[in-house]
Amino acid sequence: MTGCLPEGDSPPSRDSLSDPVNPADYTGQDPCAGRNGIGRMCRVVAVAPISGTDAVNPIAIALSTAPSYELLVGLPDTVARYSSSLGDYYEASDGLGPEGTFVEKQEKGLVAATDLSGDGVPELIFWIGGVEQSARYRVLTVVDGALRIVAAPGGQGMYSDAETWAIYGGHGANYGAFRCAPDQPGTITRLGGDSIGDTAASGYELDHHFRDANTWQQGTSRDNQPIPAYAHAALVPFDCPHTERRVPAGTTDKTDPFHDSPADPATPAQPCAGLTLPDGRAAEIRALTGEITCARAEQIYTEYRDHPPATAGNTNWIATPDWICSTPTAGTNTRTGRVASCADGTAVKTWTFEVHLVQ
Repeated sequence: MTGCLPEGDSPPSRDSLSDPVNPADYTGQDPCAGRNGIGRMCRVVAVAPISGTDAVNPIAIALSTAPSYELLVGLPDTVARYSSSLGDYYEASDGLGPEGTFVEKQEKGLVAATDLSGDGVPELIFWIGGVEQSARYRVLTVVDGALRIVAAPGGQGMYSDAETWAIYGGHGANYGAFRCAPDQPGTITRLGGDSIGDTAASGYELDHHFRDANTWQQGTSRDNQPIPAYAHAALVPFDCPHTERRVPAGTTDKTDPFHDSPADPATPAQPCAGLTLPDGRAAEIRALTGEITCARAEQIYTEYRDHPPATAGNTNWIATPDWICSTPTAGTNTRTGRVASCADGTAVKTWTFEVHLVQ
């Protein structure tokens, strides 16, 4: 997928850009903090210089059973987030992100970090829906700590709206692909053809020059140009230099959002975030002793919360063969923010945890 190299040079493969990165070297916050657990999976898939020339900003793809599909960037003071939903243009029929397993959606979601605008800061290309030969993307840039959409050149078309960059490489009318113009920062070329087969075809090239996040100025058009093969396996939607380094998946990374994994333990130093109480307040699970996963602790607290209330006492103390939980008095709750305390239901307490409001 990497282009814009001197003639005769071979672009590096995407795999050759993979390089182990120590999270301690990140220039920014962990974008997956609190985004792993039951119903959620998040992984840092790459790093790129977003907040500065030598920055190592982590870029993550997060999925949930909501459903949601997010691209996140760890910045020094915040995490920038863009969430794609089933409400996005022309997505409801084929789901969120690229086709494939949850792991494949995570791996393919970030197409590239590449400087399309020519300002020296890479934009992020996020695959929001569709299949290899007919796909839709968002191009995103960081502005004031948030991810903003860069409009597509040419505006609205049959397969895209003004915010969606689309390709269509079927047998027939073709909406082409994009290529960075060598030695012309801020210029991209749209490749297209009227009739596409499984071999090379003739078509057109149309240049676009970046003006601002909402405007591309149309440039030179060239007809009767040789268009690269549009066989599905060969289609390159964005033929531009990559500035990101890929981060390979680890053995403890989750492979689906439905189950917990060894990467999601509850520990005193790392509470399980993302818990929402019935009244809408945010809470977290804090392990005190022993070992228990975030998913299991959340399941136990939910079982306790849904259990018929105790008939005596003022702490709703309930014991089952699997767990024992109680609720603090109103005064303790106000003073400490503690919502519940739970322990193993066996005689030997192998684990204990508390649920606290997020202050």
